[in-house]
Amino acid sequence: TYLAIVNEYLKGGDDTKLLMILLTEEAQQRF
Repeated sequence: TYLAIVNEYLKGGDDTKLLMILLTEEAQQRF
């Protein structure tokens, strides 16, 4: 799932940028 979002981010999707922010916040909560 993470790699799929990264691939979309590399494509330049605006919605994906928001997902990256959510993943970053989620990662901070895990670690």
